[in-house]
Amino acid sequence: AAYSASDVVTLPTQYNGTGYIAVLVDPAGAVTEPNRGSEYIAGPAPIAITAHYSDLTAEAVSAPATAHDGDVISISWRVRNLGDSPTATGGWTDKVYLSQTDSVTASSILLGEVPHTTELDVGASYTTKANFALPGGITGGYHVLVVTDANAGNYQAGRTSNDTAEAPGSLLINAQPSPDLTVTAVSIPDTTVPGVPTTVTF
Repeated sequence: AAYSASDVVTLPTQYNGTGYIAVLVDPAGAVTEPNRGSEYIAGPAPIAITAHYSDLTAEAVSAPATAHDGDVISISWRVRNLGDSPTATGGWTDKVYLSQTDSVTASSILLGEVPHTTELDVGASYTTKANFALPGGITGGYHVLVVTDANAGNYQAGRTSNDTAEAPGSLLINAQPSPDLTVTAVSIPDTTVPGVPTTVTF
C-alpha cells in the first residue's frame, strides 16, 4: 500500500542561493524495519531561494567646515532604502565619526550614535540632524563620516558598501583661543615713605 501527503513549509528568511528539500519517512523509527536503508529519505531536491532585502544608503552628509576643539557642532544626513523590501521592524542605529581617512578605522573618533525606530519603505528616505561635542585637545583636518545601520539591524544581502557617507570637504579643527594676560599700565606715587601703605594702580 502507499499514501500521498503534502504540507506547507516556511522557507528560511535572509537566505540567498540554492537550498535543498528532502522528506524523511518515520525519522523517529516508530516502525520496526529490519532492513531499513536510505530509502526512507526522498530527495533532496534543489530549490532556488531569493531573499527580499533592504539596502540602506547614507547620503547628503552636511557638517561645518571649521570649528574649535570642544565645540558643539551640528551634523545632518539623509538615509534612503534602495532595496526591494521595507526595513525590518525594531529599528537600527546611525553612527557619526571623525576620521583622518575616508573610512572608519580603529583610530576613528566616535562622536555619537542616533537610533532610528521607524520602518523605511522601498525608495523612502529620512533626514536626521543632531548636535555633537568635539573632543578637546585635537586639531587638524578630519573627515566627517556617517554609518547607517551600524548595528546590522537589517538584512541587506551583503549590500553594505553604501552604508557609509562623508561630508564634502574636511572639517578643520582649530585649538580654542587661549588667554594672554598682559599688564598695560602701572601708576604709583612720585614719592613715598617706607613702612607706610602706598597705593599702586594698574
